[in-house]
Amino acid sequence: VFAVIFIALFIVAFFSGTAPGAENQGTSLTCSSAKIPTGAMENINKNISIYKNASDKANIPWEMLAAIHFREHDNSRITPKSNSGDGVYQIVSKNYPYPAGKELTEEAFLKESIDAGNFLQTTSGKKLTKNISDTKIIKDAFWRYNGTAYGGADNSPYVMNNFDDAHKNMPIITHDGGKIDGIDTRNGVYTTYVILKGNCS
Repeated sequence: VFAVIFIALFIVAFFSGTAPGAENQGTSLTCSSAKIPTGAMENINKNISIYKNASDKANIPWEMLAAIHFREHDNSRITPKSNSGDGVYQIVSKNYPYPAGKELTEEAFLKESIDAGNFLQTTSGKKLTKNISDTKIIKDAFWRYNGTAYGGADNSPYVMNNFDDAHKNMPIITHDGGKIDGIDTRNGVYTTYVILKGNCS
């Protein structure tokens, strides 16, 4: 019991200095380390009509879908080699019927995109809209999409990595069991979302 309490206190202490987002601290957002690779950006441009179609049906910003898809699968339509049943958006236990390495048809990719959009809407408590500007609702929806580790969206590398200096190369859990055992180098979904919205400055 004491060991569990100690670990919990350690995690809280570890993250307490980095939890607030830049917009809450009055610091400048530079996004200097938060670029979208060329290949992924090409995929985003290829997929944009489907993101927008799915976002219309789920009533969410299309950039949220693209950001999740970037984090989960580099915006590729090819079914991942691991957890292939979770699809290209890695919706846990979705049980899609496509084998690993299969390029999804437009119809199949649209279905998975709509499913991801609806799941994001559900994780937000159905608070998202296509024109939403409430950063807390957006971050929390991303955080809950991935689970609720790290104690909150601002502590989560999945959400915030590379957003600013306070969220750069954040510690991450890479294996089941809840132990922080790595450093994240990829953009968090909120970071990618902000880039796609054109709000990096």
